[in-house]
Amino acid sequence: MCKTWLVISTMESSLCYLISKCLIILLCLCIHLFTRFLSSTQPLCHDSESSALLQFKQSLKIKESASKIASWKLGGDNNDCCLWKGIDCDENSGHVIDLDLSNSNLYGSINSNSSLFQLDHLQSLNLAFNDFSYSEIPARIGQLSRLTYLNLSSSVFSGKISPLICSMSSLQVPNLSNNSLDGSIPQRLFNFSYSLQVVNLKSNNLQGGIPQSWSEVNNLKLINLSQNKIQGQLPKSLAYCTALENLDVSDNQLNDVFPTYLAAQG
Repeated sequence: MCKTWLVISTMESSLCYLISKCLIILLCLCIHLFTRFLSSTQPLCHDSESSALLQFKQSLKIKESASKIASWKLGGDNNDCCLWKGIDCDENSGHVIDLDLSNSNLYGSINSNSSLFQLDHLQSLNLAFNDFSYSEIPARIGQLSRLTYLNLSSSVFSGKISPLICSMSSLQVPNLSNNSLDGSIPQRLFNFSYSLQVVNLKSNNLQGGIPQSWSEVNNLKLINLSQNKIQGQLPKSLAYCTALENLDVSDNQLNDVFPTYLAAQG
């Protein structure tokens, strides 16, 4: 009898232990799911940045039905601007770091007081394939000091490239191609950032020569200056751009399109 009681007691003890262990695991799972639910439902976007985005939207003419920013509005399920189309936020800080409004049917111009420049945590800005009505590229873009990627191609910009834009020391890939930019190519190209890898100024109206000082851009892999009005000769200093893999200067007015000192390097 005692032996039977001992077996039953041991079984009950094991069963209680198993049940308690299952309950602990279930509790941990519930806590994890509840934490994920809170993090997924809590708005990340900063109020100042959602306000800046809405002001930027209002400053432009937009074909609403075909634009990424048609859904940009506050209220209901739209209070988190990090969930708006064309926007990515840093998952830790909640700051807007990526703004992609390419092919968004934007019309008008971006003036120097635009609320766009309040988004000072931006790392990537893409406004390609819009229509900015032959306005100049606003110099204040140069104040977005964290930008590593800038794409303003095919967006009907004109005028000269501002020295302030060229002071952006974090840029890796600036693309200003297929616009109506004129004047000479800046001597101090994007502050000769060590991170600069690609420069695309294709299909503009840029004139003058290629600056000798470009040899200081040590990490450049691609330069596209094709379809401009560049004159003179390729500077010999380009031979010192040891990282350069692709140089396109076709359809210009250069005297020596592919000189022997660059041919020897390749």
